[in-house]
Amino acid sequence: GRGIKNSQVYKKVMPDYLMTFGRGWNEYIHNNVPTIELGYTKNIGINHIKEEKIPERITFISHSVFFSRMCQFIEELLVIKNDLKREFYLRPHPSDFVNGKIKEYKEFCRKHDIQIDFERDLYKSLKKSKVVIGYESTVLYESTAMNIPTFLPKLFLQGHLNDNLFKIIKSPKEMADILDSPIEMKPQRQESFFDKNWRENYIFFMENIVNK
Repeated sequence: GRGIKNSQVYKKVMPDYLMTFGRGWNEYIHNNVPTIELGYTKNIGINHIKEEKIPERITFISHSVFFSRMCQFIEELLVIKNDLKREFYLRPHPSDFVNGKIKEYKEFCRKHDIQIDFERDLYKSLKKSKVVIGYESTVLYESTAMNIPTFLPKLFLQGHLNDNLFKIIKSPKEMADILDSPIEMKPQRQESFFDKNWRENYIFFMENIVNK
C-alpha cells in the first residue's frame, strides 16, 4: 500500500525509471518513480481483432502466485452461479507453461467442468469475454484498454492500484450479484494505454534522459 511505497526499503529496490506502454498504465498506479511512456506496437493488432463476444463468457486471468486463491474464488462463485459454469474460462499465466502448473489447471477445470483457455492470441481471448476477473496481471490493463469490464477480488496487496480503473470486489457473492445485473464500466481511450510513437519515444528517452 501507500505505507510500503513511501518506505526507504521500497525506494531502494525500485528502478530509476519505470517505462510503460502509455499514460493509461501509470495514471492508476501509485508510485514515486519517474515514468516514461514508451508506447507499444500491439495497439494496431487490437483494433483489427474480429472475434465475436460470447454473451456470458467469464474469463479468469490466473497468476502463479495467486493460483490457489483464484481456484478458491471460482469454487465459491460456482456455488452461486453453477448455471454459468460452462461459460467459465480459466487462462493460465505464461510462466505456468514452464513451471509445471498446467497439470493443476487441467485437473481443476476437469473437476469443476469449466473451460481452460489455451488461445494463443491473448487479445482474441479477451475480445470474446463479457467480463475479465484477475488478481495481479498486466492483462487486466489490456482488458480495460479494450473496454471489457475488469474485476479484481480484493487483496491486501492491492494498495498500489487505483479503483477508478478496475472494479475491486469484496467477495464471490458480490461478483455474482454484478453478473445478474447490467454491467457498466467507464469507457477507456485505448490510445492512452498504447502510445503509437514507441520508436520516437524510446530514442528520445535514450538520447535526452539516459545519455544527458
